[in-house]
Amino acid sequence: LGMNSGLISIIMPVFNGEKYIRQAISSVLEQDYQNWELLVVDDGSTDSTAEIIAEYVDPRIHYYYQKNRGQTASLNQGLRLGQGEFITTLDADDWLPVNSLAARCYILNQYPDLGVVYGDGVYCDESGKSLLRFTEQMPAGVTGDVYETLIVSPFYGTGASVMVRRSVIDTHKIQYDEQIVWCQDWDIYIRLAEKARFGFTPENTINYRIHSKGMTVTMPTGRRLESLV
Repeated sequence: LGMNSGLISIIMPVFNGEKYIRQAISSVLEQDYQNWELLVVDDGSTDSTAEIIAEYVDPRIHYYYQKNRGQTASLNQGLRLGQGEFITTLDADDWLPVNSLAARCYILNQYPDLGVVYGDGVYCDESGKSLLRFTEQMPAGVTGDVYETLIVSPFYGTGASVMVRRSVIDTHKIQYDEQIVWCQDWDIYIRLAEKARFGFTPENTINYRIHSKGMTVTMPTGRRLESLV
């Protein structure tokens, strides 16, 4: 895939991400597909996140600091700042397989009628060891008009497996709902599914780390349930 297949904006919201963020950034630098920009939106970190980002002198990496407003606000900031034709996200504790961007971008370039593409992924433990593929426990390869399936199942596994055509977001003025603190990706993809068709690649597009400090584990149940509802 040449450099001219479209710029990809990767939005990375981070709060105190020093433990794993080097691996996340390295996985972007090592991509087969090199026409990307990485927008690191630091949501008021108090650890060495800023210093770690400063170690990288690649002009494609952009760092933005904001007072702590939550992950959803960080994602919207990334949407505002991103210049890419395609948009994806990456949490600071996860990392991309080398062909993640290429595999998804290829589908969007091949099929102009698709507005969104997602791929398979792998759940990993804290040390990074593979545990389970998303498709082993989710409906596999749901494509086209996915609205009805998506309402009952977040079959994409995690937000970082998804890539969206920027024009769909702009045309329909879609952004993350800042009232939602958990599952905000599920909410935005449901709204995208109202407007756009989804494609799927069986490639592994994300290594998703499950660990004790992750939001899925630490978010208080009350707020989680409120967001889910």
